[in-house]
Amino acid sequence: MARRYGCSLSEATRRALVRQRNSELGVPRKRRRERVLALRRLFALFEGNDPRAEVRRLKAEDEGF
Repeated sequence: MARRYGCSLSEATRRALVRQRNSELGVPRKRRRERVLALRRLFALFEGNDPRAEVRRLKAEDEGF
C-alpha cells in the first residue's frame, strides 16, 4: 500500500485507519460540506499571494527582535 501511494509505511497505515474509520462511522454530509467550504475560503484568501514575498516579510519582521 505504501508503494502504491508513494508514502511511508506509517502514512499508509494512517490512511488505511482513517478510511476504515470513515467507512464504519461515516463523515456526516454536513461536516463534509463545511470542510469543502473552508477549503474554498482558504483558496480565495490566498489567491494571488506570493509565498516567497510572505516568507521574506516574516523573516524581516523576526530580525527586529
